[in-house]
Amino acid sequence: APSCPPAGVSCRGSGRGSVRVWWSPPPTHCVPAPVSGYTIVATPTKHVQHSSGGNTWEVNTTNLEKNLDGLPPATNVSVRVKAFNDVGFSPSNDPVFCVTEDDVPSPPRKVRVIVTGGTTLLVTWSPPQPHTGTILHYTLYSARDDQVAVRDVVGAGGSEAT
Repeated sequence: APSCPPAGVSCRGSGRGSVRVWWSPPPTHCVPAPVSGYTIVATPTKHVQHSSGGNTWEVNTTNLEKNLDGLPPATNVSVRVKAFNDVGFSPSNDPVFCVTEDDVPSPPRKVRVIVTGGTTLLVTWSPPQPHTGTILHYTLYSARDDQVAVRDVVGAGGSEAT
């Protein structure tokens, strides 16, 4: 089996829930028999240096790059690659980390409206779940019988709209 991992493993987010991974073959002095292919192992992480112990994606390829699809959006992903031949597997590389791109959020949860005066309302809500990326702002729509809908943009930090 190859005694060294593939070299130069790199990755980057390539879409919502996708990462592109690329690498070079192990050095020739580490490969006593020809390499048949590569196994890519991707694990979503909670922190840039540690695995979360969640789902793991494992994919085989004969190419020196691969797009991994179906990963959670807006997630840090640990990626390792190992070479294999008819004899066995190489060790995997030290993990590299990349982030999948954000996806469209779900609607806010727990929306509540409280009348605070004759012409004012207090609207509260909780962020969408599951987390699919950074919320840039919320758009609050309101309408009255005699007026066209009014739109207020509320900052993601919960700033007030007037």
